[in-house]
Amino acid sequence: MTTARGAWALGWCGIAGAAVANGGLRERVLVPRLGTLRAHQVSSGVLVATIVATAAVLQRTHPLLDREAALRVGLGWSVGTLAFELGAGAVRGLPLSDLVADYDLRAGRVWAFVPLTMAVAPMLVERLSRRRAAG
Repeated sequence: MTTARGAWALGWCGIAGAAVANGGLRERVLVPRLGTLRAHQVSSGVLVATIVATAAVLQRTHPLLDREAALRVGLGWSVGTLAFELGAGAVRGLPLSDLVADYDLRAGRVWAFVPLTMAVAPMLVERLSRRRAAG
C-alpha cells in the first residue's frame, strides 16, 4: 500500500513528466500555430490545470490530513519544480536569463503561475476536502 507521502511524491513525478510532454507539444504544435508568446500562455495554463487536477485526484485517493501536511507537500512540489527547471535548463545549456524571462508577467510570460500553483494546489484541495467533510 502506498503512503500518502509516497503517492504525492509520485504525483509530482507525473506532473514533471506531463510538463516535459507539454513543452514538446508547445514547441512542435502550438508555437507554429499561435506564435511563441501565446503558445507559452496556453501551455502554462494547461500545466496549471494539470497540477490542480492531479492534486484533486491525489486528495481523493491519498488524502493529506491537515494543513501542515498540505503545506509541506506544496513547498516540496514547488521547490522540486524550480530545481528541476534550473537543472534541465543547465543541461540544455540555457542561460539563466532565458529561464528568468519566463517569469516576466509584464511581458505576458506567465510561467510564474506554475510553481505558484505547485505550492498552493495541495493546500487548496486539502481545505476543500475538509469543507466537504464538514458538510
